[in-house]
Amino acid sequence: MTGNDNESTTSENSTEAVEIVFTATARTVGELKERQSALQPMRRKTQYFRLVFMGLGGLLILASPLLLLFDFEKYEMAVTFLYGIVTFGAGFGLHNRFQDVEQELRDLEFEIELAGYDISEREIRAERMFRRNEYELLKYYHLNLRQNRWMLLVGILCI
Repeated sequence: MTGNDNESTTSENSTEAVEIVFTATARTVGELKERQSALQPMRRKTQYFRLVFMGLGGLLILASPLLLLFDFEKYEMAVTFLYGIVTFGAGFGLHNRFQDVEQELRDLEFEIELAGYDISEREIRAERMFRRNEYELLKYYHLNLRQNRWMLLVGILCI
């Protein structure tokens, strides 16, 4: 097999992949709006439970040392503290789900807006690639912010 054969095979595979993407995401505006309306209550419910779990977990964590004032045993305080940590952790798990639903809603809004214009498949592909690059840049930006926060905390602890 020569280098040209590899290039043509790669070219055919990428063309097939693009066609698969277009057929998999080619949905009507009605289907997109239906999915969007189904995600709205899910987003509200996820946000509600996230706040409840994080609030309850924080309350249990803060209340566990107060149990010593009311003559509770140390193991009861430890169990309350662990329940608080588990509940707070469940809230963080729901936070990730909430972010996924938010991202899917943004993508649906983009698809609905994109479907409203009469544009060619090439322009649609360019818009989607731009959107994907924008999303990757946003992920990098958030990663950089998290790392800078950790560096700030380490610097403060070292002082």
